[in-house]
Amino acid sequence: MNNNIIGDLIKGTVITVSSACIIWLAQRIIEIELEYIIVIVGLCTFILTGLWICHKFYKTVGIKKFSTKRATLNLNKIINSAKESVDFLGISGKTLFDKGNNDMCKILTERKKLRIQFRFLLLDPESDYLQEKVKEEMDSGNIQNWKDDINNSIKTLYKIGMEEVQCYDAKPIWNILRVDNKIFLSYYGNGRSGREFPVIKIENNTKRSTLYIPIMNEFEYLWKKAKKAKNPP
Repeated sequence: MNNNIIGDLIKGTVITVSSACIIWLAQRIIEIELEYIIVIVGLCTFILTGLWICHKFYKTVGIKKFSTKRATLNLNKIINSAKESVDFLGISGKTLFDKGNNDMCKILTERKKLRIQFRFLLLDPESDYLQEKVKEEMDSGNIQNWKDDINNSIKTLYKIGMEEVQCYDAKPIWNILRVDNKIFLSYYGNGRSGREFPVIKIENNTKRSTLYIPIMNEFEYLWKKAKKAKNPP
């Protein structure tokens, strides 16, 4: 749902409520006492003010869209829309190259030729936090698979010419994909794959304070602490 739709809904609500109040009051203004009219007008004002505040808050934080599952995102299309830069924060990066996604490799290569800047942050395959995450997802017997997924992503990224690839050693909480002024934000919960959790689309509006800024501050913090990823043999 975007701001235009929300704006239309609010406008429609204002017109509908206002019209209904006017008609209702016109029909009954002779029949009811003045204090009831004041109460009704006050209640309508309160409702409309609440709707206006919610609309302004929604615009201020920068939320543009909500999806129930990260798996529904068309990552190829999103990254292919980049005009300036892309940042990615995740655990293994498996979703980027899942099932031999050769199209993603082509997209990254072509975008890089257009001087798009890329940065990739993946969890250190030797981090103790990886073991914790594997246990959280009830997959303790397959930690080597997780390590292989991380190393395969690193190898693929280096193979197609990506230079800014780093590994962080911290508890994975957020999954972040930033493309220019847009962020697709999800999180890693317990007991399920990260791609099964909701994702919100956030746009940076330089005229207002948005969620974009603290989210990117978190990315920059992890980036500065991270180390250059080693290219697996």
